[in-house]
Amino acid sequence: MKKSIIVVITVALLLMMAVPFQGGFSKENITQANSSPIWPMFRYNAEHTGRCPYDTSKNNGTLKWKYETGGKIFSSPAIASDGTVYVGDTYLYALNPDGTLKWKYKTGGFVDSPAIASDGTVYVRSGDYLYALNPNGTLKWKYETGYLVLVGSSPAIASDGTVYVGSGDYLYALNPDGTLKWKYETDGGIESSPAIASDGTVYVGSRDDYLYALNPNGTLKWKYKTGGYVNSSPAIASDGTIYVGSWDGYLYALNPNGTLKWKYKTGNAVMSSPAIGSDGTVYVGSFDEFLYALKTDGTLKWKYKTDDLISSSPAIGSDGTVYVGSGSIIFGGLGDYLYALNPNGTLKWKYKTGNAVMSSPAIGSDGTVYVGSRDDYLYAIGSQSISNKPIVIMLQPDNPYMTVNGVRKEIDPGRGTKPVIIPEWGRTVVPIRAIVEALGGTISWDGVARKVTIKLKGKIIELWIDNPKAKVNGIGKWIDPNNHNVKPIIVNNRTMLPLRFVAESLGCTVDWNGTTRTITITYSG
Repeated sequence: MKKSIIVVITVALLLMMAVPFQGGFSKENITQANSSPIWPMFRYNAEHTGRCPYDTSKNNGTLKWKYETGGKIFSSPAIASDGTVYVGDTYLYALNPDGTLKWKYKTGGFVDSPAIASDGTVYVRSGDYLYALNPNGTLKWKYETGYLVLVGSSPAIASDGTVYVGSGDYLYALNPDGTLKWKYETDGGIESSPAIASDGTVYVGSRDDYLYALNPNGTLKWKYKTGGYVNSSPAIASDGTIYVGSWDGYLYALNPNGTLKWKYKTGNAVMSSPAIGSDGTVYVGSFDEFLYALKTDGTLKWKYKTDDLISSSPAIGSDGTVYVGSGSIIFGGLGDYLYALNPNGTLKWKYKTGNAVMSSPAIGSDGTVYVGSRDDYLYAIGSQSISNKPIVIMLQPDNPYMTVNGVRKEIDPGRGTKPVIIPEWGRTVVPIRAIVEALGGTISWDGVARKVTIKLKGKIIELWIDNPKAKVNGIGKWIDPNNHNVKPIIVNNRTMLPLRFVAESLGCTVDWNGTTRTITITYSG
């Protein structure tokens, strides 16, 4: 009976996700040895900070590959030291770095996010079992936890090899050989993934509305009562502060002794697990469709409105870019995106999938971002890596968005600046930075000389505001030999450059479709 009740409650919670809520670098395991997993477990490390040492500044939101599984992906990926990517539906899939299948293993239910030990063993909870699989996909052992839960806890691995995982009402501590170390019973089902502090304290949330702090021997240290289910997985900051979300709409900051430091009210339930930036900023999503960035004192730094509710948990690159997914389990297709946000809260890019992105992103050592979707695909999103594949950029006058190889992006992130046709010139001017960076180039500004310098693969273009002449690799040229009025200008405090001259000087072809009013820039490298 207890098992059936938990399944019913879980399904009810998932259905509630579409209903508006009415109620109320520190050094946490971020250094990777060559033999260590690249992204070992849910939220990257045992403290669940979601922050990794991998630079994603060159990730421009381009699809590298996608792999179709046989079912919807709630699981968040893990990445082994050799680049193998593990993710699941009812199978656990092992994918090569190029997106081809290495092997797959059939489990007994929905697969939660896997975790990878230092010896390569892959742990994954599914149905009534925790599975331990060898790197070649064979079964090492499995441990029966009982109490089938549709969406459950992802394993976390302590420094001594102990594997912690929740299932039903219990948190289990298992030895690496699959024997039980201890188990602790809560008064509600555990879907939260446990986080492990440097002193060995284990933190985990429960559907009984409590966050539990357990000693390494499995005894209760303390528990803290929130106002709703704690499906969110806790994150531990370098000063020991524990951050966790609740279905009551709050993000809680708790001291290591279990007292409240502060709490911040969002507009809806918080199922997303928080991530912690290198400066201590806490990032968390809410069902109110916002991603929040909070200062260490609990005040708002910024918030970003996505296109749908957020149950995905953020991941952070070493460059400070924050990645998070959105989408509803009920109304898939309306706002199903992976977002890349700059540290100041402006949009870097977003990538459209075919259904809700409830999976939390994982970041590879080369800056590739991996994320699953309910459209049955695992996506690998990165920078343009195939030199003979052209980059195609499409944009329109008076439209603040462009597409880069089909990925929709803002031309001037956070400002809404649009390409403009200057009537007396018959030429289009644009804020050029996003276009240059999409091609793989760099751009710099000299405020004294009012000069823009663009560099791409040995080409250097120098342009000056209000000057109809430019230099390309040191050679002076008219920007438009037929119209000496065409020049860089400033519009609403934004530098606008003549698009055709810049693009063609970089080796691109530029085409204009008068019917659709679309400019197509093609760059073959």
